[in-house]
Amino acid sequence: ASGDVWPTFAGFLVQVVLVWVAFLFLKCSKEKGRSQLGGKLQLDQDKSAKQGHMNVKGGFIVYFLWYDLVTFLICLGIIAFAVTTRPNYDYDDWTVHQTIFAAQVLYGLLSMPFFLFTLPVLQRLLT
Repeated sequence: ASGDVWPTFAGFLVQVVLVWVAFLFLKCSKEKGRSQLGGKLQLDQDKSAKQGHMNVKGGFIVYFLWYDLVTFLICLGIIAFAVTTRPNYDYDDWTVHQTIFAAQVLYGLLSMPFFLFTLPVLQRLLT
């Protein structure tokens, strides 16, 4: 094969682990205020729940992170399938290298819903 497969696979894993570490630290976050608000707003808990507002830290990103976990497991399953179909489970075969690259591309494309959090109007609604 043309190179070692472990650095590529480790980079893929680190990418996902960092997302989940950030998610776990989300519970420790503090509300610092929003730049567009001049005063302090108090929302009635029952009223905000009926209107679709999230009362947990992070807002709707929690659901997106579960989606992220499912997409990662699908990509990991594709890699595992490629390794198990190689003779003698040869993980250093060129097809495994290509499959890891393809899984990274697929994972990146399936992460497109996170783009919604970069839009200023939707960012305020979702978090």
